[in-house]
Amino acid sequence: MSLQILAARALNTSNLKQLGFFKENSQITFIPSQIKDDLNILLDEEAEKKAILERRFDLLKAIFKQKIFENQKVFDFIFQKSFDPQVFDLILQQSFDPHLNKTEAEKIISCIEEEHLLKQINTLDDFDNSLLMLALEVEEIAFAKALLKKKTLLKNILHQNFFKNKTALIIAVEIYSPKLVEKILDAVFENDRIDFLTVKNCLKKSAISIAIDSELEDILKVFIKKVAIESKTKKGDTILHAAAKIGDVNFIHMILDLLCN
Repeated sequence: MSLQILAARALNTSNLKQLGFFKENSQITFIPSQIKDDLNILLDEEAEKKAILERRFDLLKAIFKQKIFENQKVFDFIFQKSFDPQVFDLILQQSFDPHLNKTEAEKIISCIEEEHLLKQINTLDDFDNSLLMLALEVEEIAFAKALLKKKTLLKNILHQNFFKNKTALIIAVEIYSPKLVEKILDAVFENDRIDFLTVKNCLKKSAISIAIDSELEDILKVFIKKVAIESKTKKGDTILHAAAKIGDVNFIHMILDLLCN
C-alpha cells in the first residue's frame, strides 16, 4: 500500500480502523513496514532520486502531486500518534491526479545523471519490460514523452517483450495515443519502421492490425506518414502489401490516396 493510496483513500477514522491502524481509543497501533519504507523515501533529502532508483512511480506521484505532504506537520502527526481531523479533512479534499504532467515528468528525468539514465532507460525488468514499455502500460504519457526526448539514449526502442510479444509501439496503439505513436516511430531508424509496424504480439496482431480492428484512423494516418511507401520488410512487403494481407479496404484507400497526392 503506497502513501498515495493512504492519503487519498484511507485517512479517515473508519477506513483506518479497517486497515488496523486504530484501536477503539482512536490511537495508531502500528505503521505497516511498507508505509515506513514509503515515509523513509519521501523524507529523504533526494526523495525523487531515491524513488527513481527503487522504481517507485507511485511515490514519484506522491512527491509531485500531494503538496500537502510538503508540510512536515503531516508526518509529525503520524509519528506522534496524534490526529487532527481538520488536517485529514484537508488531505481528503485535495485533487489527486494519478498521472504526472510534462513538467513533473521532465523533472524526474533531470534527476538522473546521463550515465545512469542510459542504464535506467535500457534495463529490462524481470518481466522483460523496458522503462518506456512500463510507462506506457500504466499510461504515464508525459513520462513516456520525456523518455522519448532522450531517443539518442534509447537502445532498446525496438524491444519485443518475450512473454506477451508486445512492443512499445503496440502498447501506444492499444492506449490510443497518436502523438506517442508518432514519437516512437520518430525514434526508430526509417529503414526499421515497416518491420516494427508488422511485429505481432502473442495474439498474432501487429500495430497495424490492432489499429485497423479498433478503427483508429488517426493512428493509421501516422503509420502512412512515417513509413516510406517504398520501404520493405525483411520479407519484401511494403505497407501496402501489409494492408492487403489484412484485407482492410479503407486502409488500402488511405495509402492509395497518399500515392495519388
